[in-house]
Amino acid sequence: MAQLLANADGEQLRSLIEKLYGVHEATDTLIEAHLLQKRPKALNEHIRERIRRVKQGRSFIDWRASDAFSRDIDVLVDDIEQLAEQDVIGGFDLIDALINTHSAVYARADDSSGMIGFSYRQATAMWLKIAMTARQSGFLDKNWPEEVYQRHLQNDYAVWDSLLANSRELLTEDELNRLAVRFESDLINCLDERENTTSRFAYLTAATGLKGVAEALQNASLYARATTLVSPQPNTLQLRDLVEFCLRVGDPQAALNWHAKGDWPAQSNDGSDLLDRIYQQTGNSQALYELRKQRYRSTPSYEHLQKLIELTTTDEASKFRHNAPAVAQEINNLGSALEFLMHLEQYELAQEKVLQHSDQLSQLFYGNLENYAKTFAMHHMPLAAALCYRALIDDILSEARYKAYHYAARYFKQLIKLDDKITDYRGALIHADYLEKLKNRHGRKRAFWTKVGE
Repeated sequence: MAQLLANADGEQLRSLIEKLYGVHEATDTLIEAHLLQKRPKALNEHIRERIRRVKQGRSFIDWRASDAFSRDIDVLVDDIEQLAEQDVIGGFDLIDALINTHSAVYARADDSSGMIGFSYRQATAMWLKIAMTARQSGFLDKNWPEEVYQRHLQNDYAVWDSLLANSRELLTEDELNRLAVRFESDLINCLDERENTTSRFAYLTAATGLKGVAEALQNASLYARATTLVSPQPNTLQLRDLVEFCLRVGDPQAALNWHAKGDWPAQSNDGSDLLDRIYQQTGNSQALYELRKQRYRSTPSYEHLQKLIELTTTDEASKFRHNAPAVAQEINNLGSALEFLMHLEQYELAQEKVLQHSDQLSQLFYGNLENYAKTFAMHHMPLAAALCYRALIDDILSEARYKAYHYAARYFKQLIKLDDKITDYRGALIHADYLEKLKNRHGRKRAFWTKVGE
């Protein structure tokens, strides 16, 4: 295409554009905006009219149309950026006007896909970029802290969520600190009135505002202040958020202090994962080694093994690898044991695990079970593969998942092929008996049997 365009003359391109124009509204818009690039006043009017149509539109935007609508917003943002390079004041007015259409748009849209919201957030990033250019060039004399503050207050649909956090280049450190004082004052004033619905929204707005300023300043203590004013005793989710923020801004000691306050659930990896990251940032290699060794012993897995041997000597790593198959065999959970053994490429041990615990195969994740079946078949272990396929078939038919019957039929055809390769079913039903059992239980599911016979 690039070569064809390079070889085309002006008359050819003109003819092409004339033929394209009128075929599709979106294409027409692209052509018009492109041709107006060197006429900023006309381009401004063209963009403004498109924004007006966005705001005043009345037709409902269902989820199927949301993708195309979001692309229209994206094109508007690109065109505004082009204009702002020539007319920063006009560009700022237009990007501000575009974002201000969001309430009207959301009132008539199904954005369950999130595409429209994503496009408006991209517009917010462009607002910030143009605002920074306008301020640095001196073209716009505005009270920028107030501009940012007011937009945060008008954030009903979360389109301005990232504004404060990314405002470091627009606002000075002193301005951000004054905004922090303002948001903290707002928050304190709202806390006593939380039972009132309006006040509840106001205190959440103030709290997120204070956190946004903390993000911009990379200030862990300010972020913690925004949390503890609302929740003096942060819960586990809030503590995780605090720890992650401290790690993001490079304050591992504060992260460690907050982590120590948590009652991390034993069945969750959150607490240990966070502690691992803390020890990495602090450079405490001994504590990191002990943590990873304890995790490998308590919940052995291939991932935990790999993380552990990153910190060991060559001899220690060899010992851990040598013992890993035996460790994997001792895991009670079939899915965890198989996942570990498969990563170790210990297929015969994995086969034995399947044969010993075939009654648990139905509890495994569908995708993993299918992969295990294929892996066993590829490594000439037909019985283990057949048992995995049987579990998949039984699950689909027992749940009467009609739309998956073609998968079940495909698995059944694999069973027929595998049966020829199995010399000993080792106590499992032979294929003929399994077929009889299947017909007794699911003989009336004709859609399945029809697909088997195809």
